[in-house]
Amino acid sequence: MITLPIASSYRRAIFDALILQGFLSIFAMLVLDGGRIAHTTGIAVLAFWAGAALIIFHRPRSPTEWDLFLIRFGFLSLLVVTFALAEWVWSWHWVRKIRGV
Repeated sequence: MITLPIASSYRRAIFDALILQGFLSIFAMLVLDGGRIAHTTGIAVLAFWAGAALIIFHRPRSPTEWDLFLIRFGFLSLLVVTFALAEWVWSWHWVRKIRGV
């Protein structure tokens, strides 16, 4: 197994991201909409951690301030983009289903 030693400055950013995602995920699960917001939030969480892993893999020992900022607060902007894209894709899916295409 390959281990990747990362800089200690990533720890605070990762911790902040986990706390932020935990709170937003709990609030998303409390909305009574049949799970639509919770699913979208889950998609954003998976996409965020894939991106965070790429950032950490790219610069494991010397993160820039921008890297730390993206890991700490990038989930918020990604969540907004994910909601917009998910609504667009789901509306397109329903339009196709209604038209019978």
